[in-house]
Amino acid sequence: MFWNKFFNKKKTINYQFYETLEELPLWNWIKIYQEKDFTYILKDVDYRIFVIDTEIIKLIEPIWKNIYDEYLNDFGFTKKYKRVLELERKISLLKCKMWIDDNKFIQNEIRIKEKQLLKEKNNNSIDENGNDFTKQVVLIEKWLNSSLDIYNLSTRKYFTYLNIINDEAENIKMKQAKENVKN
Repeated sequence: MFWNKFFNKKKTINYQFYETLEELPLWNWIKIYQEKDFTYILKDVDYRIFVIDTEIIKLIEPIWKNIYDEYLNDFGFTKKYKRVLELERKISLLKCKMWIDDNKFIQNEIRIKEKQLLKEKNNNSIDENGNDFTKQVVLIEKWLNSSLDIYNLSTRKYFTYLNIINDEAENIKMKQAKENVKN
């Protein structure tokens, strides 16, 4: 880029993108959430020096939307994210009630809910869904008895592993609950 400006020449670059959960490496998914930077959807880019421009943003946004829609369709919302949404809903309803009823005392309840929301969002969370990726990768590695390469592991496979582990944990809980009822 520096040389392009220096010589006043415009260089056309053909960008390649990760377009599905299957293609997108877990490392890139994590970076998107940690840094809120969609350039990690681009393939074969040195992310440390890459500078995003408006043309690329126009290309990236619909691709990211499709990838995230694919994630939501296949894996849904986490329990923690649902709690965050419920707290946000309660806060909104309380604010409406405060203004409709002209009751300033409701502000205290709103402040309490907002503190709960902040705590829920910040409680060991990395992304908006409350996922602590490092702990989850270690859990999967322990479960598989093998290490994972997050630079090559697809995001789809990662979330599939998590779902299988959660399902197995639920089955174990159900078996233990049935055994406790028998005893």
